[in-house]
Amino acid sequence: MYKILVVDDESLIREDIVYKIGTSNFPVTWLMEAASGEEALEIVREHYPDIMLADIKMDGMNGLQLAEKAGQIAPGMAIIMISGYSDFAFAQSAIRLGVQNYLLKPVKAAELAKALSQAAARLRQAQEQRGLSAANYVLTQRCENYQLREKVNAFINEGFCQNTGEIQSLLPQDAVWFQLWNIRMVEREISIDRDTGGGYILYGACNIIREIGDATRPGCLLPVEKAGVGYSVVVLAAAFEEKEEDAEKRMLALAGRLRHLLEQSLGVQAAVSVSGLSRSLSTASTVEADRAMDVRFFYEKTNIPVLSYRQFAAKSDHTVFDNIMRLFREALNGGSLSGALDAVSMLAAKCREAPVLGLRDTYTDMVRLLSRACYRKGRSILSLLGGENLSGSILDTFEAIEEVEENLRRIVTAAMRDWMQQEDTTGILEQVRRYIDDRFMESSLSTAELAKHFCISSGYLSALFTKTYGIPITKYITRRRMEYAAGLLRQTATSLETIAELCGFNSFSYFMRVFKTNYGVTPSQFRNGEEGGAS
Repeated sequence: MYKILVVDDESLIREDIVYKIGTSNFPVTWLMEAASGEEALEIVREHYPDIMLADIKMDGMNGLQLAEKAGQIAPGMAIIMISGYSDFAFAQSAIRLGVQNYLLKPVKAAELAKALSQAAARLRQAQEQRGLSAANYVLTQRCENYQLREKVNAFINEGFCQNTGEIQSLLPQDAVWFQLWNIRMVEREISIDRDTGGGYILYGACNIIREIGDATRPGCLLPVEKAGVGYSVVVLAAAFEEKEEDAEKRMLALAGRLRHLLEQSLGVQAAVSVSGLSRSLSTASTVEADRAMDVRFFYEKTNIPVLSYRQFAAKSDHTVFDNIMRLFREALNGGSLSGALDAVSMLAAKCREAPVLGLRDTYTDMVRLLSRACYRKGRSILSLLGGENLSGSILDTFEAIEEVEENLRRIVTAAMRDWMQQEDTTGILEQVRRYIDDRFMESSLSTAELAKHFCISSGYLSALFTKTYGIPITKYITRRRMEYAAGLLRQTATSLETIAELCGFNSFSYFMRVFKTNYGVTPSQFRNGEEGGAS
């Protein structure tokens, strides 16, 4: 998933672009905003966005100046320029600075989606050139040129593709039916660092998928890593039976066998969702597989069957969700926080009660309706939401329906209290600061955890915290840890390794480096009374 920064000094235009990104199904993990070039540079230094969209004409630092300076800080970042009119001279300058695309205002949703897809392709290409991407291993073997591989990634990860026939040609030519599978894997016991020891899970999963498919018909299952959270793989699948019911039966059995082998071989808990069968590949299959995957919340984690969109669609009663949305809408119109929260609880209860489709659609409908209601009250919450809530992709990060309910309740509560009481952001930031002060010893504490806990997008929270307190969140956490470490060194004989652990550091060597950077001496020298200067 991608971190995106939107820079424009006109708030309405900025919010329009943020909304279009959030509702485009483009895989976004952070959706950040900046109202000036100077503010954008601070965000770039702190968070290194993957993609930056910036207006060329801004007061103070203009878009071209920002692109030049931001490119020096984050040279791998994809930059898209936005302008109110076509200006060839500006476009030439932008190209010289490495800007990869140029959009005209008003930005159209389709053109924005295409530009983001192209930016993602450039990022993946650069990643491949550095030898860092194992995700495209299968595509490298199966596709004859880079452009075709990128179209496959765009189809699966971003949902944008003009010619699905080329993608379909990757599967056997005599295929009669096509299907898309989502595979979501979670470690059973210990957490594995994806950047070090966890890579074998995705590599092993892709190998198992290919082997199972080749045993039936060589090339009938094509696995590709899905852009998202955790260990997720998408499979393009082909079936050869003439009768749809025969193909459906065999594919479900194959998916069930795959789930069993993944759990047995890789030590994971696996959930597999499958779209309906169709005569040709289309992005509708990705939508169906995503919605079927949400039904996993009904089952025990250790006993999730193959989640078939077709089977659930046949028995899902959408009138229940329509009633929930009606109650939610009435609560918003009447300014009733308790009524809105009751609707959220009803949604969660329905998902616990029966394995039915509708969670993702209802979740996104609630968030978007809430966003529009806040806007009519003169309060914008797009920055607080982030694209992952607007698109519903945040559901992919949750393990239980209770997490979904808690997250949605926080969003609704924060938004409605804001418009009813016209609270400013100072109160929330003070809560964040106190939360850090109470928990800085926890190694898991991060901007992402804070954003999730307080229901604020990570980029917005980080920028607001820095603007209010004059220090980035990460540096504030480090400062509190260093102050605590200094106190322990002065007042106790506790070993350095234990102090590092008590201060929230998983790596002793990293603790030593950070301490010396802050105090100019090693912890041992500090304990002995030596003084230094921070570098």
